[in-house]
Amino acid sequence: MSLLSRLILIFLSILVPGVGIGVFTDYQARNSAEAAVREEASRLLDRVQGEQARVFEGIRQIAALVAATDAVRAADRAECQALLDRTVQRLSPHLTISVADRQGVLLCSSRPDQVGRSVGGRSDIMAALKTDEMVVGEFIRPEMSARGGALPFALRYGDDAGQVGGVVTVLLDVAWWNAVPDEVPLPDGVSLIVTDRAGTILAVRSAHAAAPNRETPEVMATVRPSAAVRGLFVGIGVGIDPEEIRQRLDDMVRHRTLMIGAGLLAALAAAAALAYRLVLHPVTALARTADLWRAGDARAGAFASDDTSEFGTLGRTFDAMADALERSRQERERAEAAADRMAAVLEGTADGICEVDCGWLITYANQQCRTLLGGDRELVGLPLLEALPESLADTFRIECARALADQVPVSFEAYPAPLSRWLSVRLLPCRDGLLISFQDITERRETELCIERAEAHYRAIVDTAVDGMVVIDHVGIIQSFNPAAERMFGHAAAEVVGRNVTVLMQDRDAAVHDGHIWNYRHGSDRNVIGRKRDLEGRRKDGTVFALELSVAEWSDGRQRFFTGFMRDITARRRTDAAIQAARDEAVAARTEAERAVLAKSKFLAAASHDLRQPVQSLFFLGSALADGLQDHPMLPLVGSINQTTEALKLLLDGLLDISKLDAGVVTPQVADVPIDGLLRRLGAEYAHRAERQGLRLKVVESACTVQSDAMLLERILRNLIENALRYTERGRILIGCRRTPSDTLRIEVLDTGIGFPTDQARAIA
Repeated sequence: MSLLSRLILIFLSILVPGVGIGVFTDYQARNSAEAAVREEASRLLDRVQGEQARVFEGIRQIAALVAATDAVRAADRAECQALLDRTVQRLSPHLTISVADRQGVLLCSSRPDQVGRSVGGRSDIMAALKTDEMVVGEFIRPEMSARGGALPFALRYGDDAGQVGGVVTVLLDVAWWNAVPDEVPLPDGVSLIVTDRAGTILAVRSAHAAAPNRETPEVMATVRPSAAVRGLFVGIGVGIDPEEIRQRLDDMVRHRTLMIGAGLLAALAAAAALAYRLVLHPVTALARTADLWRAGDARAGAFASDDTSEFGTLGRTFDAMADALERSRQERERAEAAADRMAAVLEGTADGICEVDCGWLITYANQQCRTLLGGDRELVGLPLLEALPESLADTFRIECARALADQVPVSFEAYPAPLSRWLSVRLLPCRDGLLISFQDITERRETELCIERAEAHYRAIVDTAVDGMVVIDHVGIIQSFNPAAERMFGHAAAEVVGRNVTVLMQDRDAAVHDGHIWNYRHGSDRNVIGRKRDLEGRRKDGTVFALELSVAEWSDGRQRFFTGFMRDITARRRTDAAIQAARDEAVAARTEAERAVLAKSKFLAAASHDLRQPVQSLFFLGSALADGLQDHPMLPLVGSINQTTEALKLLLDGLLDISKLDAGVVTPQVADVPIDGLLRRLGAEYAHRAERQGLRLKVVESACTVQSDAMLLERILRNLIENALRYTERGRILIGCRRTPSDTLRIEVLDTGIGFPTDQARAIA
């Protein structure tokens, strides 16, 4: 064998193992590269899912906060729309928030053009109405979303009565998935694929677009369910270019051939050059990059993107890690900014909001929460039960444990005496513990108490009223029937409530009653309100009785009602009839008596001369007897007879004058009469008689003039003066005048006599 052959064999013996080792090494390198890419893809997948989990947890918390607001629970469309309009300004443009009722009709939405639309047929809406957990639905086509399609999320909410009120739905636009690689950059050859449970591809994103005229890469995919949302799948695809592998193998064969041909010196030189190029330079670059990272420049890169060596791969991995750290820092800053914005929103709410972790430590509390719990002390970091009044701690311990154990919202109301206010508390379980909402409902409870008191007061009045009270609505249906009405009509309240009020009327009144109500509602017969009327009612046994009715009208803000106040006047009518009969008898008796008095007065007036004649004769005979008995012991007796005769004459004259007046024989002649002259003349006439009786008689002068009959006025004054002299044994008599406010003159004769009994004053007057 020639030396050449030997050399050739030696070369071949050296070359073939080297080539085999090189091929094996390339194969191992390819496997290592694939494993590294898969590992990197797995890490990227974890980071993408972490980003998803953060965004989806934010979506869940947003939906839970919206579901817990009073506007949503009360189904107040205007307040709900205003809340979403304020909230959407602080959220990602990729989110669309809407609130639907139990039928799936949108009550309010961050996209106002969607309000009123029905989404009840969506699977996520139907599923959310059956569970308290957030539900993810299937991909929504572009025509149903704002941009290029969206992924729906749904969480049901309850109303104020504790029933299912509807669903809060959030649409996440697929454009967000395309933005995820901007947050987590993909290495070369790596693709991101996102699908829903139905296999619909929501987003596909690769590190760079494929170069033209390049072969289609072989794809190895890693697909797993999303850790953030059930029913969502995220895949990482890795592509390997065959042309690139062939190019790398050709370079390696050529390099090894040159190394064998160059000899040991060339090999040593090449080894030194390669050591510098492949080892020293990359290590130096890595060390320089590490120094820059240590200095705080996380954006520094180790290698150019076209370096295909292992150190280049390692450098790019370091670069990706630096980018991930930078993105994490930016995400943390954005999260802190979002938290600050959310804290500002919570600080502005009228409700007290606090969050506690699983260890029952307060991690957040807004100003209203601190105020409601009795002061401005810092609550963050305190155990929840220590921050609460002692009277509220036991209730909270039980309810919080139940909310955490069952993972369901819990609501209750309490009145802690130290706080002197009523609190409405709502406990909402979340991933890290509990979200607690406090609302001051003192005013509402006081209003409810006032309403209850007013209702009890009204009920006590109605139940104890003597009169029957019946309330009807605007069409005549009985709404209430008090005990007095039950006794009056013989019906139990349960028998007539809900029936037409005509059941209490006679047939003739019932036939026109509905027409009266219709006329009143349309502007006629308005005078029936507030006016008493006498009607006839019908009892349960069919008997008819008289009743007095007055009607009052009122409204509860939605419907008009009428309250009828009824009184049984059967006994009163019998009494009125008896009184009228007695009055008629009295009028007849009075008429008869007046006829008799008038006849008597006419007789006395006609016989006045005949009655006065004997008295006048007695007066003359007494005077003649006195003249014949001068100096006789019986003369004083004659004087007494004359006085008695004179008194009899005065009495008879007064009786006859009154009879004449009653009979109409004497007609008063009214003229101006000066009072002073009349009083002076009477005073002078009776002064000697008063002096003989030991009395002082005084007349008070008056310049007044009155209109009267002078003769009759003088006769009246004489009678008064005669009575005063007759019944006054000692003292004095005063005659005078007094003006009255009604522009009349009052003439008085005052004495110190025995007077008359007080019970006879009305008869004398």
